[in-house]
Amino acid sequence: MTKSFNVKLVNGKTFKVKDGQTILEGASLHGLHLSYSCRTGRCSSCKSKIVGDSKPLVDELGLSPDEILNGNGLLCVRTPESDLELNVADLGDICLPEPQLIPAKISSKEILSEDIIILRLRLPPTKIFKFIAGQYVDILSPTGIRRSYSLASTTDEHEIEFHVRKVNNGLMSDYVFNKAKVGDLLRIHGPHGTFVLRNTSKKRLAFLATGTGIAPVKSILGSLQKLDLMNRPKTITVYWGAREIKDFYIDLSTYKNLTYHLILSKETRSWNGRIGYVQDNMINDFQNLTDVVVYACGSSNMISDAKYNLALNGHPPEQFFSDAFVASS
Repeated sequence: MTKSFNVKLVNGKTFKVKDGQTILEGASLHGLHLSYSCRTGRCSSCKSKIVGDSKPLVDELGLSPDEILNGNGLLCVRTPESDLELNVADLGDICLPEPQLIPAKISSKEILSEDIIILRLRLPPTKIFKFIAGQYVDILSPTGIRRSYSLASTTDEHEIEFHVRKVNNGLMSDYVFNKAKVGDLLRIHGPHGTFVLRNTSKKRLAFLATGTGIAPVKSILGSLQKLDLMNRPKTITVYWGAREIKDFYIDLSTYKNLTYHLILSKETRSWNGRIGYVQDNMINDFQNLTDVVVYACGSSNMISDAKYNLALNGHPPEQFFSDAFVASS
C-alpha cells in the first residue's frame, strides 16, 4: 500500500503527497500552485526550507552544499518520507492555465545576429491558447527534440514569439538556425512556470535580465502597459545585462512609464554606458530595497548571486521571483 504524508505550507494550507511523488506534483494535484521553473532540480525557483524527512529523486544541482546542509530542498524533485513543513506559500488566487499540446506552424524567422533569432509561431485559428505573461512552453521539433522557451509575446497577440539563442552543439538551436523553414509544423506544450506578476498596485518593480532572459520580461512589460492607473506599480526599472552591444536586440524605449539600463559585463572602447552585473547596478541605485519587488530571469549564476546580495542589502527574499535558464544537458 502506498504511503502518503501531510505537507504544510507557511500560510497554513496543507496537502498530501504520496511516497515517490514529488512535493510539487502533490501540491498541484490538490489545486495548490507552488513556484517552479525547470522541474528538473537544476534551478532554485522551487527552493524551500523543509522540516521533516525527505529525499531527492535526482541530484539537486540548483542547490549549493551549504543550502542542503541548512535544510533546503527543491520541491520539484523531493519526495517526503515523513510529514513535512515548508517555509513557502502557494500562489494564492493566481490561476495558472492548464497546459495543452497544440500544433503550431512557423510563421517567421527574424535573424537579428549570428546567434539570436526571433521565432514566431502561428496557432490553429480554432484553438484557444491561454497563458500568463512570463510563462514558458516546451517546443517540440518535427524530429521530436523538446526544449523550453519563454513566451516573449503578450496574451492578445495572434502569433506567439520566442527568442532563440544559438547554443554550441545545441540540437534545437541547430534546427532553428539551420534547418527550420517558414511553414514547418511544430508542437508546443504549455504554458508552464510561475514567473508571473503578483499584485503590482503601488509597488516598485525591478526586473533583472541577462541575455535572452529579456524575453519573458518583454511579455510582462507588455501586460503592464495595459493596466489602469489604479493597478499600476509606483515605478518600473529594468536592468538588462549582456556581453556585447549587439546582444541588446530589442528596443526598450518603446515602453511607457519605464526606466531601463543596458549593462555590459565588461568595458569596451565603443561603449559609454553602464558596466558590471545587473544586480550590482540595482543595489547601487536603490537606497532602500524593502518595498521593491524583483523579477529576475537569465543565468542561474546571476539569479543566485542577485538573491543573495540583495538580501544582504535589506531586500526581503519573499519579494524575489525568478526564472533560471538552464542548459538542456
